[in-house]
Amino acid sequence: MKKYFFGYLFVRVAKLLAVIIVVIGFAYGIFQFAQGAMAAEPVRYKPDPILRQQLEKLLARSSEAQQLVSEFTGAKSQLNVGHLPSEITSMSDFERVGELLKTVDRERQVIKQSVVERFERLVDELQKKLLSPAQASPPQLAPTPTAIVKATPVTEPTTNELKTLFSEQLSQANIETRLSDLEARAQFLKTLATTVEYPENRTKLLEAVKRLDELKSLLHLRAAAPAEAPQQQEEAQQYSPQSPQATDPEPRKVFNAEKVAEQLGHLRNSVRQAVLSSWALDDAFDQTRPLLTSERDKCRSATLAVTRIWLGTFGLIASGVIASLFIAFLILVMADLTQTLLDTATNTGLIAKGSSK
Repeated sequence: MKKYFFGYLFVRVAKLLAVIIVVIGFAYGIFQFAQGAMAAEPVRYKPDPILRQQLEKLLARSSEAQQLVSEFTGAKSQLNVGHLPSEITSMSDFERVGELLKTVDRERQVIKQSVVERFERLVDELQKKLLSPAQASPPQLAPTPTAIVKATPVTEPTTNELKTLFSEQLSQANIETRLSDLEARAQFLKTLATTVEYPENRTKLLEAVKRLDELKSLLHLRAAAPAEAPQQQEEAQQYSPQSPQATDPEPRKVFNAEKVAEQLGHLRNSVRQAVLSSWALDDAFDQTRPLLTSERDKCRSATLAVTRIWLGTFGLIASGVIASLFIAFLILVMADLTQTLLDTATNTGLIAKGSSK
């Protein structure tokens, strides 16, 4: 056998061996990457189709509410809530949907305020006038000619008019209760209109009654709608602070201004509760918000789990590649050292032979 056979063999195959080690390292990295992808797939967030259906329903309810309120107020709606992402699969998508939900909530409040804005403006003006020093203690008033207000007829729903602002869960009894409450508030304003001293205040009160009758039209009953018009006509006919048959009209009752202002505040809150609560848009929003929160939490948990898997996977890949490169480097260094030793040994043998001759 040739002297230093294995040393020469190692030097010759060192580069090939280093390349093989590097290839093994990269193959190990590819294998770990595939394993990581397989491990991450089951825990990846799966979009819930119910969430998208609920969001589409919410946007549809918002659009319907804008249309109905625009028809009611006569003002063209300028609100735009935006569009849904094509897919909701990541935290960034959920952030966009969350902003969309905030926009819907803000515009929902704007829509509701526009419904009662004219009525509340009249009530606020009346409260300010009643609490002003000039009208703080109204004197006893002499009877004045009776002011009769014609109630605005409630719009009856036609066969094609199926859309409504209010929730489908709202019962007919609940709607009747709200209508009765609004009618009681209107009667209070009508009575108050016969006691005020200034014609300007009387005009505002009668205008407030008109606006209240308009608000009642939003609470039309689907089944009992045809019977509501005669009832309101009867109410309009009955409204007369002083009976036209009375020869000696009774003196009007004097109200304390502060108490009246306080009653107007309660009346405004009662009207808001009757007209602005239990909307279909509210139901859709209340159903969407917890579902969105739940799905966002699921997406966050799934994202963290996938991140942990990939961090571990890339850690193994990096360690495998680095280890293979380091081993290949050591092989090349050892091959160079071996080559140096073999050259030294060869040169020493040649020198020794030359000296012996």
